[in-house]
Amino acid sequence: MKYFFGATLAFLLLVGNLQAAETPLFIELEGIGYAAFSPDGKKLLTRDQEHKTVRILDTETGKELYKLEGHTAKVNSSVFFPDGKKIATASGVSVSEREGIAPANGDNTARIWDAESGKELLTLKGHEAWVIFANPSPDGKKIVTGGGDRTARIWDAESGKELHLLTGHTHRVEPGLFSPDGTKVVTGSLDKTARIWDVESGKELYTLEGHTDSVSTIAFSPDGTKIATASLDRTVRIWDTESGRELQKLDHENRMLYVMFFQEGRKIAASSLGGYTRIWEVESGRRLYQVDGHIMIGAAAFTPDEKRFVTVSNANPSVARIWNTESGVEVQRLEGHEGRLFSAAFSPDGTQIVILGLLNGTCRIWNVLPPLVRPAIIDF
Repeated sequence: MKYFFGATLAFLLLVGNLQAAETPLFIELEGIGYAAFSPDGKKLLTRDQEHKTVRILDTETGKELYKLEGHTAKVNSSVFFPDGKKIATASGVSVSEREGIAPANGDNTARIWDAESGKELLTLKGHEAWVIFANPSPDGKKIVTGGGDRTARIWDAESGKELHLLTGHTHRVEPGLFSPDGTKVVTGSLDKTARIWDVESGKELYTLEGHTDSVSTIAFSPDGTKIATASLDRTVRIWDTESGRELQKLDHENRMLYVMFFQEGRKIAASSLGGYTRIWEVESGRRLYQVDGHIMIGAAAFTPDEKRFVTVSNANPSVARIWNTESGVEVQRLEGHEGRLFSAAFSPDGTQIVILGLLNGTCRIWNVLPPLVRPAIIDF
């Protein structure tokens, strides 16, 4: 595996003025199927294209720090805990034709790892089919998992004890996450519903019904009072967390992939297979603006300060576009990838962005507000 470090050129990001494609490339990797920064930006959590090997890299040097070894099947998700001290992974093999039956070699576990040493701390066993996600609570004391057995489960992240079995969905459960205060969990499903659960009791509080196709993405507002769901039925819906009541239905022309709240909670960004991202006002349901430029969108993400956001193309030409959040004006363009792009994430300080492509699993980290670095090539 080679890591290419390019000499960077300092430049001034002028809001509203498109920056040329000379944005310096910091690192290029191949064979990567997933990548995410640690909360402090010092590590990069990666999975290979087959999602069987999880590696942690040093973002300054590109050197591999360690591998997470123990899963016996495909790793479907891997995330840092909010404090960056632990990592959660979920594993298992999709068996959609006989969902709910675990193959003998399916793994079907979630695991918790020490982020400094890579040592496995806990194995969470209980799911009867593939585990699709494992997401920690904001305080890192609990973790929610869900998958192909149509259940979600809440675990004690310190002891590994299963606290609650969440049943009610009639198809595989994906996604699932904690509310900002950690008192609730919301889950989505291919059964076209989302459900809100009480973390303390494990009781289902509300079923969010209205979508006519699978729920693809869920997001809590920063204060936890609202939930946004994006669906393949071409709508985004906003719900009241306390009552389960639908507040807004935001119609689109294409299947919806992503929805994100702004930190102030008054706006959301929604991205579709149609190649556009729309910014909506939550309270009124009014569309503020739309950004285009892609045939199909593979991912979208905000900078931490939310002054910019990125969209990447899931169809040729392979390009990532960075936009000014207030105006919707394109301010930067990152080109050079081969094949479709499907993932993007900013570093915690907003100075770098990691973008993944499908062809050869090309992963590139760009300096979008870069410091000066010396060129180097590291070959493993």
